[in-house]
Amino acid sequence: MPLVRKAQARDYKRHIEDYVLPKLGSVRLDCLTPRDLVGLQAELLAQPLKRHARKRLPENQRDAEKQRRKAGDPRTLSIKYVRNILLASLRAMLRDATFIDEIPVRSNLFRGLQWPRGIVPGPEPYEPEQRDRILAVPREAFRIALRKTGSDRAQAPASAVLRILAYTLLDGHAAFGSCGAPLGRC
Repeated sequence: MPLVRKAQARDYKRHIEDYVLPKLGSVRLDCLTPRDLVGLQAELLAQPLKRHARKRLPENQRDAEKQRRKAGDPRTLSIKYVRNILLASLRAMLRDATFIDEIPVRSNLFRGLQWPRGIVPGPEPYEPEQRDRILAVPREAFRIALRKTGSDRAQAPASAVLRILAYTLLDGHAAFGSCGAPLGRC
């Protein structure tokens, strides 16, 4: 097995043994078609959660899940989990079969898979009075700190950052990038 983290190897093994082999175990790798993977995707998206997955649900969701199962509408595997099974575990297995074991596998197997797009909510700008109330909190805290220290410095840099974020509707990652420094300084 190629070098992977222990947890990743465990996940790959679980995905292949629990979800892929029961459905496609009789199909030779060199005979797999995109239609086989589309069928597997449909079956996985309709598959109810297994017992071990139900046990890992938060306490407040377990009773609701029992009621759903009794009503004949059990919770199914999530889209994200099915994507991980197919696009991570199965793809890695097929890649290794091709390069390590030299089994000829079609290169376009995953082309037929289509995934529902998530809904990306638009920005929710603050009303001016909400924005002013939010910005008043650090401003007032800074005034109290100035009184305690006796300093006559201008506004704190953090207050300027909050102003930029509030007026431009940027989130922290968009404004500062992944490294935490302002854009262009990473």
